[in-house]
Amino acid sequence: MAEAALSKAGLPARDVGLIINASIDHRFFEPSGAHLVGRHLGVGSDAQLFDVRNACLGFLDAVTVAADRIEAGVVDVAIVVAAEAGGMRRAIDASIDAALEAGALTPELWVPLTMGCGAVAWVLCSSRVAPGAASIDRCLTRNLAQHSELCVGRIEDDGRLTVRANGAGILRQGVALVVTTFTEARRHGATLEQVFMHQVGAAHVKALEKALAFTLHPRGAVFRDLGNTGPVGMPLALARAADANGLRPGPVTLLGAGSGLSASVMSLTWGASS
Repeated sequence: MAEAALSKAGLPARDVGLIINASIDHRFFEPSGAHLVGRHLGVGSDAQLFDVRNACLGFLDAVTVAADRIEAGVVDVAIVVAAEAGGMRRAIDASIDAALEAGALTPELWVPLTMGCGAVAWVLCSSRVAPGAASIDRCLTRNLAQHSELCVGRIEDDGRLTVRANGAGILRQGVALVVTTFTEARRHGATLEQVFMHQVGAAHVKALEKALAFTLHPRGAVFRDLGNTGPVGMPLALARAADANGLRPGPVTLLGAGSGLSASVMSLTWGASS
């Protein structure tokens, strides 16, 4: 995925100064997933390689970290990657096993069944390298850490990966947090133009559309065929729209949310050459 993104950007691997892996699912405890991507791409020894994890908000957080490094002049080219696969499957299998053992599919066990798989990569560059491309204008993040146990994923003593979640609580508190975050971001210029968002399912999308009085971008829904792909969902929706020439130059709004709870609103200006 990262290799394809670099090729599309017309950049060689030697130009990459930073790789951040934002996946929830990690194949190894160590090394970081970014090192595996760096080895595959063949980046230079001066590239910075590390992971950023923050549940379903991890990718957007990693993008802000990469943008900060570029803005500070530390690097000119960065790649943010995420892939959700094997761990999601193990969580689904564990949920099914628990439901069969209990003889009932409780709301807590149902949540992992919405999960899916996906992968995405985003190449970020300084304006010197990519003049006229999309620009990140601002990003605002807020949290409700008092609700940190509404969704908990853990590795059990027997090695199973399990996810226990209060779906109704996440929907209620998560939507309220996104609304509060966007209300504040609007005072700094955020708009509801060409919206792409983290998405758990239809109820989540409809609740936010109603609360903020907007309509998700026509190409913005990925949950219908891929499920809840965690941090991959929102950037994947954006990438699909871009690949289909479905974005017009101007404002784009990214709404991110993740267990913890945290929410972010990122404002982009989509360039004619993006």
